[in-house]
Amino acid sequence: MNLRSRLLRVALVLFAPMALHAATAEIKVKGMICSSCEQKVEQAVRLLNGVSRVKANHRSTKVEVTFDEHQVSRTEIVSTINALPDGFSAS
Repeated sequence: MNLRSRLLRVALVLFAPMALHAATAEIKVKGMICSSCEQKVEQAVRLLNGVSRVKANHRSTKVEVTFDEHQVSRTEIVSTINALPDGFSAS
């Protein structure tokens, strides 16, 4: 078995269970007006267990999050954004 095959096998073992429970949510965030705001939101959401991808866009005022719904909920993600001291309002 070559190195590529071994790496693929390891990746499947590690990430396949997470993919089975993956969900994607689009969250509207009022008050996100610049790229610095995007970074603050992304950093906070990335710290949640179960979040595999997060992309904020201040122009559309939306955050797209891919997460394992068995580890974290959409409600928890929204609460995390709302708890930031910058006055964001997520829904």
